[in-house]
Amino acid sequence: MEQGADTDDKSMQQVQELKEEVKRMLMAPTEKPLEKLDLIDKIQRLGVSYHFESEINEILQKMHNNPPECNNGDSDEHLYTIALWFRLLRQQGYNVSCASFIKGEGSHICEVNVRIIVK
Repeated sequence: MEQGADTDDKSMQQVQELKEEVKRMLMAPTEKPLEKLDLIDKIQRLGVSYHFESEINEILQKMHNNPPECNNGDSDEHLYTIALWFRLLRQQGYNVSCASFIKGEGSHICEVNVRIIVK
């Protein structure tokens, strides 16, 4: 019986270590918002987001206040970033309008892409 308890302790320790590693990944600074959004999406799809609610809420709050910028880079990647940003914020109950990220000169591609997403 002692061997089973020892295995349970090791498993629980491993679970805690993995949870801490995911928390570090969530809170680590990154240049690309897509990396954070993608990580949050994967955590939610795995069904373990309840372990990281405060970290996810903090990240999404920051992203809600600073939506991804339109740039002249890869428009497909940017469209994916905007769509994921939009969906994750909406799922968390944020009131997000497509007008939130249609701004500035040169945003015509974003505007068209956002209208496609919203329809």
